[in-house]
Amino acid sequence: MSHRHPSSRIAHRASHHSSPSPCALLSLAIAGAAGFVALALAVFRGTWFPGLDAMVHRHFAFAGDGVLYQAMCWTSHLHDTGFVVIYLMLLCVFLWRRHEGRWLAAALVSPLGAMAMNWVLKQVFERPRPPRWPSAAVSSTFSFPSGHTIAAAMLYGLVACHVLLASGMGPRARAGAVTLCALAVAAVAFSRVVVGAHYLSDVLASVCEGMVWLALTMLWIRRRQHAPMPLASAPP
Repeated sequence: MSHRHPSSRIAHRASHHSSPSPCALLSLAIAGAAGFVALALAVFRGTWFPGLDAMVHRHFAFAGDGVLYQAMCWTSHLHDTGFVVIYLMLLCVFLWRRHEGRWLAAALVSPLGAMAMNWVLKQVFERPRPPRWPSAAVSSTFSFPSGHTIAAAMLYGLVACHVLLASGMGPRARAGAVTLCALAVAAVAFSRVVVGAHYLSDVLASVCEGMVWLALTMLWIRRRQHAPMPLASAPP
C-alpha cells in the first residue's frame, strides 16, 4: 500500500476537483500568443502604438525623484534576476516540503525556460531601450519584451495557480491570494515603465508571453496528475 504525505493528498484532491480543462488552457495559450503577435506587429509594423509608447514614456519622464518613482525603483530592483531566483528557490523548498513533485518540477523548469526564451526574443526583435532621462536606470540589453515582467508573471503566476488548484484554501482566501499575485505582476510591469526601462508595449508583450507559458505549464501538470512523480522524503 502506498503512503502519501497528507499535504500531497490535499493538493491532489484540490487539483482533481479544480483543474481547468485542456480546452480552456489551450484557449488561454492561444490568446496569449495572439496578443503577443498583435503587439509585435503593432510596434514594429504599425504607427499608432509606437506613438502611444512614446506618449506614456514622456509622461513618466517628469516623475523625477518623487515618491512614486522611488517606490517603483525599489519594486523593480526587488525583481532583478538574482532576487527572482531566490524567490523561486524558496518556492521550490516549500513545494518539496509538501511532497508536490509535479509543481516542484514546474517551478524549477518553467520560469527559467520563460526567462531564457524572453532573452532570445530580445535578440530577435532588437528593440532599443527608451530614451534616457538623468534619473533613469541604465541597461545595455534590448527592450522588447520585458525580462522583469516575464519573471514576475511566471513567479506569481505559478503561486496563483498553485493556490487555485492545489492549496486546499477556502474560496475567499484563494481569491485574496490570487488578487495579490495579479497586483504584484501589475506592479512590476508598471515599475519598469515608470523607471524608464521599458515601453508600455514591452511589458504588455511579456504578460502575454507569461500567459502562454503558464497555460502550457498547467497543461503539463494536468497531464501528469495520474502519473505521480517519486520524490525523496523531506528531512524531519
